[in-house]
Amino acid sequence: EREAVGLFLAEQLHRQLLKSPQADKLVSFINQIPLTALNERYVNPEMNDGLVMWFDFALPNRPRKVIEIRNTHQQHLFELTERINAALPRKFWIRRPRPAVKGTATYVGK
Repeated sequence: EREAVGLFLAEQLHRQLLKSPQADKLVSFINQIPLTALNERYVNPEMNDGLVMWFDFALPNRPRKVIEIRNTHQQHLFELTERINAALPRKFWIRRPRPAVKGTATYVGK
């Protein structure tokens, strides 16, 4: 059931992003992320729970890469999250780690 909810949300986000005037800039930014240089996991070992995010990249002509973030900050993925949020109506904004306080998270939503 959780997977079905996740797919529904992903479809909603995808539809909203395609309608965004910033969609081309977002695609350009994603293509510039140095995926091969990024680790598969970024984890803050001092925290057992909190913010967990997965970024699943399946881009043309590039190997698929899944990156897990747990209670920490990674600049490229933070910027990606910020750009996705900027392209979406506020009700679709996603969680994101705050850059100033590594290992913490905020939630912006309805």
